[in-house]
Amino acid sequence: MKRYAIVDTVSMKLITVVESEAELPHPIPGFSEGVISIQHDTAGGDWIWDGEALSAPPVPPPTIEQLIGHANSVQWSKATGGYVTTINGEQVAFPTSPESLSLINGKHARLQQANPPASVLWQAGATSFITIAAADFERIAVEVADFVQVTFEELQPVIEKILSGEISTLAQIDSAFA
Repeated sequence: MKRYAIVDTVSMKLITVVESEAELPHPIPGFSEGVISIQHDTAGGDWIWDGEALSAPPVPPPTIEQLIGHANSVQWSKATGGYVTTINGEQVAFPTSPESLSLINGKHARLQQANPPASVLWQAGATSFITIAAADFERIAVEVADFVQVTFEELQPVIEKILSGEISTLAQIDSAFA
């Protein structure tokens, strides 16, 4: 059943509650501004009337499934969010999407083969390119791989703490990956 509260939005005081939209007065007598109707069942539960003011229903804590889903999402965002390193005194960002990792790993593998190039021309932005010495690129490829791996190593204890009840909020998960 849909119930509606007519509330003075300035004071958040309840004016009345009606059981159907048809019962809502049109117009609401004496209140041309500052009055709203709240459909209770779309707010996730009944609003709480304490005799003076209306307050939103309490938000239920996240389920274990929601916490694990959030942990996986935060980890993946961190893993694919990029890696910044210094090359010749300049900060250079390397994307870490699966596609970018494939290109980095492919170039790293090529540098391990016979007759490798002395340097790598790498696109560092939409219109910018940087020449990276082969040895520096190999170092960066290892750093990027280690960075991504660390995010997975951070995920396992977070999931264990969720399952044990030690982590029970989204904020605790966000903090664990900060």
